Amino acid sequence: MTNLFILLTGMPGCGKTTIIKRIVEELKKNGNNNMKGFYTGECRDASGERTGFDVHTLDGSSTALARINSPTNKSSSYKVGKYNVYVSDFEAMCMKYMESHDESLLVIDEIGKMELFSKKFEAAIRNFLNIDCNFKILATVPLKANINLIDQLKNHKNARLFHITKSNRDEIYTEIYDALQDMLAN
Repeated sequence: MTNLFILLTGMPGCGKTTIIKRIVEELKKNGNNNMKGFYTGECRDASGERTGFDVHTLDGSSTALARINSPTNKSSSYKVGKYNVYVSDFEAMCMKYMESHDESLLVIDEIGKMELFSKKFEAAIRNFLNIDCNFKILATVPLKANINLIDQLKNHKNARLFHITKSNRDEIYTEIYDALQDMLAN
């Protein structure tokens, strides 16, 4: 079997993560629990201002991915804009999903600048591009990243790319879900 990727791309805030979460819930509702992976979520303070991002695994664990102000017990030498990125926490939470190849659907939200600070994560993504094993991936990638690896993913011969916008996100959902169902059936 060949590697199969369904990739969602679009500008920040267009609904990529919402679609990922909706797909995971619908698959679970329909009895498909053969999934592993993670999605990201925004953290906001009491006033509603975004203060960072968390990583949530499909099995219910979570950890901080990035914060504007680092808690006293965390330090980071990685930054994206105003956010300190906690690579070791991300790796401890998520690499177990990336390193085990089986027939489950691997959900990765997202393959982006923050996550790619992890050399282990980057190596795992490169491995997915270069090996032939029985795995299927549903992932999000930034629309504009200027990162060679993301361009390679988007142009991979077995990738199907969906461009999400605020105006098409509801209507494109069915097309994405159907493509995923076809991928899972093969």
